[in-house]
Amino acid sequence: MHWLAGAWALAGLTVTEAMRQRLWLLFVVAVACLVIQAPSLQAVDRGAQLKLAVVAITGAISFVITLLAVLVAATALRRDLDSRTGFLLFAKPLARSAYLCGRWAGVQAGLLIGILCLCVVGTLTMVWQFPTMPEMRRVINPAGWEQLSAFGQAIPIDEAKERVQLSGAPGNGVRWRFTGLPAHPPSTGIEVLLRVGVHGFDPQASVEEALVQVSALPAAGGPDAAPQVLAIDAQSPYGRTRADQPVSAGQAVVRDRDESRTDLSTDYLRLRLPASCIDASGAATIQLIRLESRSALTIGRSSSLKIAGAGGSFFANLVRGGLVMLAGASLLAGWTLVCAVVSNIGVTALGGLTLYFAGCALPAMREVITYNDTSLAARRLMNLGLEVLPDFERYGVAVRLAASEAVDWSMVLSAWSYYGSYTLVFLILAWASFARREL
Repeated sequence: MHWLAGAWALAGLTVTEAMRQRLWLLFVVAVACLVIQAPSLQAVDRGAQLKLAVVAITGAISFVITLLAVLVAATALRRDLDSRTGFLLFAKPLARSAYLCGRWAGVQAGLLIGILCLCVVGTLTMVWQFPTMPEMRRVINPAGWEQLSAFGQAIPIDEAKERVQLSGAPGNGVRWRFTGLPAHPPSTGIEVLLRVGVHGFDPQASVEEALVQVSALPAAGGPDAAPQVLAIDAQSPYGRTRADQPVSAGQAVVRDRDESRTDLSTDYLRLRLPASCIDASGAATIQLIRLESRSALTIGRSSSLKIAGAGGSFFANLVRGGLVMLAGASLLAGWTLVCAVVSNIGVTALGGLTLYFAGCALPAMREVITYNDTSLAARRLMNLGLEVLPDFERYGVAVRLAASEAVDWSMVLSAWSYYGSYTLVFLILAWASFARREL
């Protein structure tokens, strides 16, 4: 009880000190920037402007909480050590582990309050500027896939392979297997999202669209049952016409969409999966058949076909995204406590920002490792960094929200499990270093 009371008191003291030092002004500045900048956002169309606003909101949240996570707890710890306040604190007595955990928890509590405020202001700003809010979708990725030959033979695909290319004679395709779908879907069916890359064979003639047929195997018909062609959703951004001319029934027009096109609202062809194609266990099989030989299709395992459901309100997803970013900030707070115990505030701030930028650079490091001209020593050093450094781009909250993809509670739990393991290690290191100091 004494330990919990001490930690709780230090957490409250950390929040109070941050308020007295007017650190909340950073949140006020972020709010003011969002409100002032919102009317001046420029983009090619309204949809792009909406995505830009989402990125601006998440960027403001990430910037403020990262800066405060690096500075607040470390500054308080150094002030206690340099002013000899520690003599009074630990004469109570107060366990040093309770002191560190209290400082860390106080930072998290203050940041959580700030995140909620920024989420409210950001959402209200978008309501003010845009007639409609982003339609969030919770997606289900396929559990497995296999390639279909032009003669209908199913060919297993290597599990390590993330994409295949369909070319040659028409009639070949890809079949995906989904699990975890609702066993009793609505009568209107479930939304299916399709995105593929389209490439022509003649460099002089650009080909940006192709005819395909997307169908699903009936749940009660067995593997030899005739597939049921999926209808195109009335709200689909494309798929129904070619050169302003409608296509035949059972066909759909796919446009070239590479991996950089991730918006679930505008970059994906939308179809409807009927309830009759979902079995009692919540499994379904969907296949795409190529109908033309003048172009090749690039198909991704988990990026080309998704099943989408309602993802909740934008505000709820923004809050959950903020909790994911808060998990990363908790790691930075733990690391700066380690640095503050052994060094001054300048070195601590530099150490916190260095860890953050190194963690953000991991995707670039993975790409550099694949270069043939990278030296062996550099590759080994970067491989070590990939194993040791925390990946602050692991969840891509800003990109996910801008693409209208929902942030669910499982992602929040995963983020706190991932970053929390680093945080626990850093708090133990801070306690071990703190225990060696004479106060």
